[in-house]
Amino acid sequence: DELLADFLSGCVDFPPADADVAPLVLYEFGRLMDRFASTELRPDEAENLAADCRSMQELAWHRLHTGHWKDVPVFWRRLYARLAFIVVWLGQQQRQAADSQVGDERLHELLAVCDRGLLLGHPLAQLAGLADRLHARLPAVPACPPCRCCPLAEATRDWPAASAGPARGRTVVRLTRPSLEEFGRLKEPVIVCGVMDHWPAMQRWDWRYLLDRWGHRTVPIEIGSRYTDDDWGQQLMPLSEFFSRFVAPRCAAAADSGPKACERLPCGYLAQHGLLDQLPDLASDTDVPDYCCLGDGEPDVNCWFGPPHTVSPCHQDPKPNLLCQVRGFKAVRLYPAEQSDRLYPVGGGHLLAGTSRIDVERPDLAEFPLFDGADELLALLGPGEALFIPAGWWHHVRSLSCSLSVSFWF
Repeated sequence: DELLADFLSGCVDFPPADADVAPLVLYEFGRLMDRFASTELRPDEAENLAADCRSMQELAWHRLHTGHWKDVPVFWRRLYARLAFIVVWLGQQQRQAADSQVGDERLHELLAVCDRGLLLGHPLAQLAGLADRLHARLPAVPACPPCRCCPLAEATRDWPAASAGPARGRTVVRLTRPSLEEFGRLKEPVIVCGVMDHWPAMQRWDWRYLLDRWGHRTVPIEIGSRYTDDDWGQQLMPLSEFFSRFVAPRCAAAADSGPKACERLPCGYLAQHGLLDQLPDLASDTDVPDYCCLGDGEPDVNCWFGPPHTVSPCHQDPKPNLLCQVRGFKAVRLYPAEQSDRLYPVGGGHLLAGTSRIDVERPDLAEFPLFDGADELLALLGPGEALFIPAGWWHHVRSLSCSLSVSFWF
């Protein structure tokens, strides 16, 4: 099998000689690979090998959850993904040998192992390919109800005060395909038009397309209205469950009764997730904007898929951001980095450092009086538009409708 051959060839130089890990771990992984590469494995041997791989995966899982995520050596992520491939490959081979047909429940289990390997591990191409194969063998996701968002006319450019709070600032300027030189001179946010015209996503991306092709895939969902709330959390669930539990109900409520009724319903948000790494075929519907070449190295790419009236509290990021809107509308409030004192940021060293303590849509000026003098820019971002947010600029984002966005931090 070509997929298996690619996986085995990719493991020849793994782990690297300079891997900062105990020699015993390297030795044990090498033994596992030798057993997996054997031409024939009896059923009992395959079962024992899968159990040993799961044990080593558990060790890797604990290392992935020790300390801050960014400080975990990439070795453990790569190891976790490779072990997931072996476990899933053996699992489907065992079932096929025993039953000649893998049941749907078992396929779901194996697909979930693939996705956990891609989410916690490394975007291993062979593991992504294996996940695609498994998904193709599952029955189609039941037809989803129409996405009944409260529509906003394409021509509407006035600030939507009724759904996003009162406006107090000036509107962000729009530019159509500025040159790299012009873009490099920008000092404040602008909306860039024409950057995404060639993206297949502009014609393809809607919930029917996403659920048809990836509805059974496991994704991380933020549960709660704002990540600053005490009851905020995260859950892993199939994309189809995310749609049926959170997207469709809030879309219907927004269309029938307006924003307040929508916000009373439970909120789920696929936010700041590297979905394009997890689903390489979905990535082919997009393209990295040329402006990202002005950064250092490859950009960090994340997806933001959600129902109406998801909110990202006012915060700042250390890198420039190009927020590309594929479907729906977002209302964004922006404030210059040099006015941080007026935004009353959470103190340094805190998990929420870089986040404002103010609800900028409904500010309590008695508690936060300096905010009254803050310069504010307003952006209503629509389909096919990209909002450039310079590094350090504070921004608060509200989805005014069901929304599909891709951000590029460069």
